[in-house]
Amino acid sequence: MKKFKVLSLPIALSIGALILAFNISSIKNVFIRKPAVTEVHTSYAVEVKNPKWAITISDLIIEGNVIKKGVPTNGVSPVNNTDVVYTDYDIQVTKLVKNKSGKDIKIGDTITVRTLGGATNTHIYNTDTLNMLTKGNKTLLCLVDGVKEPTLPKETNEQIYSIVGGMHGAFDLNSNGNATRVKTNESFKTDNIENLAN
Repeated sequence: MKKFKVLSLPIALSIGALILAFNISSIKNVFIRKPAVTEVHTSYAVEVKNPKWAITISDLIIEGNVIKKGVPTNGVSPVNNTDVVYTDYDIQVTKLVKNKSGKDIKIGDTITVRTLGGATNTHIYNTDTLNMLTKGNKTLLCLVDGVKEPTLPKETNEQIYSIVGGMHGAFDLNSNGNATRVKTNESFKTDNIENLAN
């Protein structure tokens, strides 16, 4: 009888631990908050359909390769102190089409382009610019200095760039000389882009 009591104690403890673990797991499922979801969509006015709009108002136009996508990061919009998620992309410059940014950028340099959008543990921020730049793609980007884009979170000395008009200033490049707007599939020939840019 004594031997039975000794054996039953570890079994009872094991069963108790399993029950406790199950209850903790159930409680976690009830009390862990799901990420907040924000939807932001870019307006598509008639004038921005023409690529000349983005080309004209940009400070910097580059052709480049998307070499890295950063981890989506929580931040706060400086405009209205709302929570946002942003994603940084490293772009290696292969051609400098226009540079009125005041920065010394050369072919071969890597610049950081920041876009709103992404998902973290606490926030899902869906935008038209989400996943717009794909690692390995050749791209044409019409950019402004990130300081001019008030909705983007940034540190004081951080050098980042923002795509003009959200999705309107980003184009995939293909081998036949066409630049295709990523989200809308509108395209134009790039052979006279320097004339449009100046």
